Amino acid sequence: DNTGVAEVAVFSDIYQKARSILMKDQIIIMEGVVSVDKESNAKKMRAEQVYSLAQARERFGSHLNIVLPISGNNSLALALKNVLRQPTHTVIGECPVIIQCQHCDFTADYHISSDWNVHPSDELIEALQEVLGSSNVTMSYA
Repeated sequence: DNTGVAEVAVFSDIYQKARSILMKDQIIIMEGVVSVDKESNAKKMRAEQVYSLAQARERFGSHLNIVLPISGNNSLALALKNVLRQPTHTVIGECPVIIQCQHCDFTADYHISSDWNVHPSDELIEALQEVLGSSNVTMSYA
């Protein structure tokens, strides 16, 4: 049906693991086995894994893409470095960072060292978007 509604069964073992992220109005991502009821044609899912949005970004994202416009001064580059090295973001994560430097008609992608891998949390992405603009900070899923 086109309602976008599906019944999801979350059994106790999965519920216990996901308990801390199951909150009202919280976006979650679920993996599981989908089936269709033969009589009602209703879609059902048995959850096998539940992720917060940040966990899903880290699990399924291929990299964090940052567009860095290059100008005469390097204030944006310094601001970017400061955000990535804030104490709340310095724990090395699993998500690689690719910085796309743009200057006039020239663009270069820099796959920076895994020492700079991040946990793509909401807080980090919001901090980067505040410095660079929301269109210059995106997750890639490939």
